[in-house]
Amino acid sequence: SLLTDARSDSLVLAKPASSAQLLWSDGRYSIDRERPPQLGRMGLALMRMRSGSPQKLFLPSKSRFLAAENGFQLVLIPIDEIKELDELAPLAHEETGLCGSLEFVASDYKLQQTIEFSPPYFAARARFNELETILTSVELASIDQHIDHISSLSTRYHASTVGKTASTMLSNLWRGLADTGQRWTITEYTHIKTEQKSVIARLPGLDPNAPTLVLGAHLDSISRSGGIEGAAPGADDDAAGLGILTEILRVIEEKQLTFFRPIELHAYAAEEVGLIGSREIATSYRAQDKKLAGMMQFDMAYYSEADKRGVIHLLEDFSSLDLRRSAIEWINAYIGPHYALGKLPTGSASDHKSWWEQGYSTVFPFENPTAFNNKIHSANDTRANFDDGQLILRMTRLGLVYASYQAGLQQLDASFRSQSDSLLRPNLSEKLFLAIEPEANTTSSYIAVSAPLNAKTLEFCRIEAGTDAHCSAERLILSDSTAQASRRVFYEEQGFGLEKGQKYWITAYDSADALIAERKIELE
Repeated sequence: SLLTDARSDSLVLAKPASSAQLLWSDGRYSIDRERPPQLGRMGLALMRMRSGSPQKLFLPSKSRFLAAENGFQLVLIPIDEIKELDELAPLAHEETGLCGSLEFVASDYKLQQTIEFSPPYFAARARFNELETILTSVELASIDQHIDHISSLSTRYHASTVGKTASTMLSNLWRGLADTGQRWTITEYTHIKTEQKSVIARLPGLDPNAPTLVLGAHLDSISRSGGIEGAAPGADDDAAGLGILTEILRVIEEKQLTFFRPIELHAYAAEEVGLIGSREIATSYRAQDKKLAGMMQFDMAYYSEADKRGVIHLLEDFSSLDLRRSAIEWINAYIGPHYALGKLPTGSASDHKSWWEQGYSTVFPFENPTAFNNKIHSANDTRANFDDGQLILRMTRLGLVYASYQAGLQQLDASFRSQSDSLLRPNLSEKLFLAIEPEANTTSSYIAVSAPLNAKTLEFCRIEAGTDAHCSAERLILSDSTAQASRRVFYEEQGFGLEKGQKYWITAYDSADALIAERKIELE
């Protein structure tokens, strides 16, 4: 079989051990590089179709139909030239209504084996009154103005006549807001596989050697049925994401904010035809061994059903557990408990997947993934057809908070230093008890943790010193549990590596994500 089941019950939040040999993976199924399917001159397209769909008749004869799950079938198509993706993209979006239902991987594409981790500049437990004041500068009217300007183009499809000018439109918008003489550098990134350019705005950090923080959204739009030049204003998908980035840039400039780490705002070309722009950029960054402090993606942020107004959904697919936990802390502290965890529908993705595949930590706030905007990919994706301004306001503020903590907003530094010694909360009244059993003839150990009965999530945070209030590596999670009398026991079927001298901060959360117990341990 060409497909390998990539599911793993491993405690470690990383790709399967064989990922260095993978051409592609969606987290459930993988294609092995050592046994690749037929590849075209450019590479391979992977798309989802409804099982039994009559649209299969319109696929090229070289298509291969593989795994079927949840009503969708995975199809592999060798790609020789870019126009083949232009033919497949409308079909893929018509089939699923989803972004990322079509992916393109180049013949030499390679997934990284592990996910790098970069600690935040400020621990997520810190609280800043100064930041609350800055967040009040985010204005819905301003965001709407950005979105209206961006979606005024008839289409931003990557191969359309107008779409090829979209990068110039956006870079001019950003240059009009940014100080490009002393602070920002704004460039249009030329791609190999599409004539559309991406746009990158970079604000240098006070530390030139620090890892870069990335906030991204995609530049292009698509019409399911109108062809390359068909009307596709793409207001929610994804002028909304671009509007968030633009408003973040505006506020940073208005307040003259400076950061210890560099910040980049990315607008990716050709997302709708297979994540082309972000994959080229992420692969280039990896080839140059560039370090990131994290990547946050914004893709659709202005629509929700009436009973779910303003709820930010933190998606678990291709994202960092530690960044999601930090995002929960930030939302609760500065926005209110208006969030939910979620998963992408089967067969969908966004540009954060490109960065995850290259070994970078990512986080993806989104509108409701099970009740998202059904006007996308059509002429009806206009701001007149959605109205959850509370959601996009909260998303924009979350992006600013993310930048402030992960990149280190200089204006908060004195406040952080004054409170850093008091960030560690005392052990909560209900304790955590551990049992650790080494696995014979290996460096792994089995772990079980007894927690309060109402605990839902049990996480391990590696720390360098007992006074740390942030993780020094990606969080680990014990995914299995059982209730026993008045306690809940968390465990894992497979062991994970433990070494003498390692220190961990263990935290238990209830169903509302409230911290109910924590403990620090050092292995002797």
